[in-house]
Amino acid sequence: MSGRPRLPSLAAKLHALAGIVCSLAAVLLGASGTLLVFKERYVRATLLEARAAADLSPEALGRVAEIVQVRFGADQIRALTFASASLGVHRAFLADGGGAYLASDGRVVARWSKNARLEDWIFDLHRHLLAGETGKRIVGVVGLALLALVITGVAAFWPARRALRRGVGVRVRTATRGELVRAHRNLGVIVAIPIALQALTGAGLAWPDAARRWISDSKDTSPPSAAPIRAPAAPRSGGIDWRRAIARAAARAPGAELRGATWPSAERAAAIRLRQPGEWHPNGRTLATLDPSSGEIVSFTDATRLGGGDRLLNALYPVHAARVGRPLLELAALGAGAGLIALGLSGALAFARRTGRAAA
Repeated sequence: MSGRPRLPSLAAKLHALAGIVCSLAAVLLGASGTLLVFKERYVRATLLEARAAADLSPEALGRVAEIVQVRFGADQIRALTFASASLGVHRAFLADGGGAYLASDGRVVARWSKNARLEDWIFDLHRHLLAGETGKRIVGVVGLALLALVITGVAAFWPARRALRRGVGVRVRTATRGELVRAHRNLGVIVAIPIALQALTGAGLAWPDAARRWISDSKDTSPPSAAPIRAPAAPRSGGIDWRRAIARAAARAPGAELRGATWPSAERAAAIRLRQPGEWHPNGRTLATLDPSSGEIVSFTDATRLGGGDRLLNALYPVHAARVGRPLLELAALGAGAGLIALGLSGALAFARRTGRAAA
C-alpha cells in the first residue's frame, strides 16, 4: 500500500541531497571562519606595534588620518579603521584592494597587495570564496542551505534520538556506513544551534539588502551616501581636514570610541564611524556623514536610537564574528566551525561508501 513518505524519511533524503552539494563549502567556510576568530590575536603575534598601546585621542586620530591621506593619496584610500584598546595598529583599506597597518604615530609597519597577507586571504575566502560579489552571493546561498540542513537533520535524527548516547566516536578506516551516519547525525545535533546561528547571520551578511528589507525598521536600502557627494576640495593635502572633522564628530557623541574614517567616492559619502556604549559592533554603527569640501557634519546617525529592527540588523556581524558575548559566542563560533568541518567530511565519506557499495 503506497502513501505519502513519512516526514523523517523525506527529511533524511532532502538532508542528504543538500549535504552533497554543501559539504565542500561547509568545510571551507568552517575552516576559514574558525581561523578568523583568531584574526586579532594573529595580528598581535605578527606585528610588534599591534601589542603597543595606541593614542586614541581625537587629535592623534585626526593626525593619523591626514598622514594616511598624504601617504596614499585621497583618491587611493578607501577607509581607515582606527586602533583600539586591544589592537594597537590602524588599518588602511586601499582602492587597489590592498591594505596597510600603521603604528600609533602614523608610520607604515606593513603594506600588502590584495590578499597578500594571510588574514586578508582567509577573510576573502570566507566572505567571497575568492570570487568577488558572485562568491559572496554563493556564500549567502550556502548559509541558507546550511540552515535547511540543520532543520532537516534534526528532523531526520528524531526517530533515532536514543542513539545520541553512543556519542560521535568512530574508527574512520573501519567504520561502516551506518556507524558514520550515526556519528554524523549525533554530531550534527550537538552543534545544531551554533551552526544555525552562524548560517543565519552569515546569510544576512551576504545578502544585506534582503536582510534590511526583512528586519530593518527604516526599509531604506540606499547606502549611507544620501548626503550630497562632491569631489574633495579641502585645501590641505588635496583632501579632507580630518583633524577638524574628527574633533567635531567626537563632540557630537561624548564618550564614544572613534572607530574609523571613510573617504568619499561615487558609491559612498565621506564619514566617520563611532562606537557608543551599548553598541555591539566592534567598529560601531554611529555615523557622522561629512561634506568633503569643508569637513562639516551634514548628517549624524545615532545607532543607540535606532529601532529594534535596525539594531538587530547591526547585530548580525558582531554575533557572526563572535565579537560580542565572549567567551560564550567565541566558543560557539569555534564549535560551529569545527563542527562544519567534521560534518562535511563525515557526510561526504558516508555518501562515498554508499556509492561504492552500490557500484559493487
